[in-house]
Amino acid sequence: MPSPHADHVLEQLDAQREWGFLCDVLVSIGDTQFRAHRAVLAACSAFFRMLFIQTDCRGQQSVDLSHTGLSATSFDRVLQFMYQGHVSATDSLDLEELKSSMQQLQMYFIPETLEELNRVQAPNSGTKLMFGVRMFPAKPGPETRAGPETRLGPETRAGPETRLGPETSSSTGNR
Repeated sequence: MPSPHADHVLEQLDAQREWGFLCDVLVSIGDTQFRAHRAVLAACSAFFRMLFIQTDCRGQQSVDLSHTGLSATSFDRVLQFMYQGHVSATDSLDLEELKSSMQQLQMYFIPETLEELNRVQAPNSGTKLMFGVRMFPAKPGPETRAGPETRLGPETRAGPETRLGPETSSSTGNR
């Protein structure tokens, strides 16, 4: 069973992918593009590991998988599995197509059954995306009832000149 630390790291990497933060590879399938982290792709797939070993990996890299026969929908689910450890089951999920895509990408772990594919619960269950931002349900407690100003503290609400204080201004001679 994964540790809370491992779950947290996957959750953070997935959030970074959603934001495009520190993504260093752009995977294209037809007109659809997916931002990802080379380290995550290489950690999950021998195909990507060998591809990145063979190519110069400085800066942003583009990988076109249009010629592989993978569908964008299937690759999206593969990415979901790489970053979340599970795939959300839907009626249209074709397990055999997904397994075929995973085999083609030489994934290190390929689930055999739908139950195995979905056995890990989503770390973000109960959340939703709004304008690309993951929204979490409010937890009861003094922080959420008091409002964001109380959590930030007076030094954060004040401008930078207040945090510097008069001693900083006078020591530089800029009064």
